[in-house]
Amino acid sequence: MYAPDEPQGAGDMKSNVVATRAAAWVALALLIAAGAYLGYRQTGRWRAKAQPLTVAVRIAVLPFVNLTGDDRQEYVCDGLTEAMISELSRLSPGRLDVIARTSAMQYKHTNKSVTQIGRELKVNYLLESSLRESGKTVRVTTQLIRAGNAGHVWTGEYERNLEDALSVQQQVATAISEEIKLKLTPARDAQLRTATSVDAEAYRDYLLGRFHWNRRNREGLLQSVEYFKQSIARETDYAPAYAGLADAYLVLGGGYLPDQESYEKGKAAALRALRLDPTLAEAYCSLAYEKFVNEWDWPGADDNYQRALSLDPGYATAHHWYALYLSAMLRHDEAIREIHRALDLDPLSVAINYGAGAIYVQAGRYDEAVGQLQDTLKIDPNNAVTHGTLAVAYECKRLYQQSAREFETAQRLSGGYSPYAIEIAHVYAAEGQASKARSSLRALLADGKSAEVSPLSFARAYAALGEQEQAFHWLQKSMDDRSCTVAEINTDRDLDPLRSDPRFEQIRRRYHLPSP
Repeated sequence: MYAPDEPQGAGDMKSNVVATRAAAWVALALLIAAGAYLGYRQTGRWRAKAQPLTVAVRIAVLPFVNLTGDDRQEYVCDGLTEAMISELSRLSPGRLDVIARTSAMQYKHTNKSVTQIGRELKVNYLLESSLRESGKTVRVTTQLIRAGNAGHVWTGEYERNLEDALSVQQQVATAISEEIKLKLTPARDAQLRTATSVDAEAYRDYLLGRFHWNRRNREGLLQSVEYFKQSIARETDYAPAYAGLADAYLVLGGGYLPDQESYEKGKAAALRALRLDPTLAEAYCSLAYEKFVNEWDWPGADDNYQRALSLDPGYATAHHWYALYLSAMLRHDEAIREIHRALDLDPLSVAINYGAGAIYVQAGRYDEAVGQLQDTLKIDPNNAVTHGTLAVAYECKRLYQQSAREFETAQRLSGGYSPYAIEIAHVYAAEGQASKARSSLRALLADGKSAEVSPLSFARAYAALGEQEQAFHWLQKSMDDRSCTVAEINTDRDLDPLRSDPRFEQIRRRYHLPSP
């Protein structure tokens, strides 16, 4: 199945037992995240008057440092980091670029200097924050630092009683915008000055849902569903929780749960979010993704992606997923521009980086694809999808030995995942080793593992062998069970041997796919 955001590991997690024991404590402390930045009673002094920030300023919110002495409060710090990124990214779209969470969290517990981080992320400013807790009072110390020379723009402290934290969220966002001299639109300024009425416990559950969703594995995604549902149960009209639930179901539909059921639930949640808040960019992005991968509604997907980006131009996921859609529609130049924008906002995201490699492949720019994917392996050398995508790029360059080696590495890293085995069979077929390819295909079909493999992969392999009837059989099966995005066949170069067949043209016309 088409997977723009392939599940990735997110490190060792606390055991369920420890998490359960800590639940009451975490629940109380996480209320501070509802303030997105915490408190509004300034207790320190500004070290220097903030300087006006100009157009195209880039800022990274570094992970909150836990100074409480309690490791269980890492949940709180991660929730605060995400909430701060989310809040700042909405302050002034087009004027302030905020590095996305995936890249920011790479610097958790880092020993790198501010200037080094600034160079790596290509930002002008970094926001450093630390968290202390004493009784019912929470205190955050935060510093805005110039990345170029590590100079402090300002430093401040905020503290608040936990039970009052939620009421000051938007007041604090207003204060931040004033300190860094951002010019807000009238609508955004009014929104920030309007007090929120979201239940604090509901917001806590929402943050925990996003925390587990960002783990991008089956366990984390299923946990995120439960937290989003709890948030909705506490606050039935809380739109972000519905958007989070939509994202959880949509990613689960990429292979963890039955596709159709998951996509239908994801669509329902996204539509509910938009009924509650028609300005929520995340929900439009979720709806666009569902229309692309499930409904095959190309104009509907395009409209919703554009709507999401008009509401939040700094939303890296929207740029990423829209780029993949544009690539499938053969709008390669636009796709490359969008994926570059996504990389600007989230430069260390493995998913966006290997997505860029895939887009270069689909555009026929194989050398750039290889370079992009080799650079991606420097971020995470053990990512199976990156190795698999690099294998495709090598195959397109007719470097079959390198391609087979990368597919074998991907299969090993994924625990023997069968889809990579059939890709190896495809390489055999492409380089003329037909008997070896057929032997691999027979083995997959005989041992019952074919259920793990998308029918589209079989179609590609049989196409390479020149067996048209078998290729079209599997191609039709992939469309009938919707185990692929039908737009994939438009860009899949492994299907080139089928394109001269009238049956292929019939498929293209039936689904209104653009001509190559």
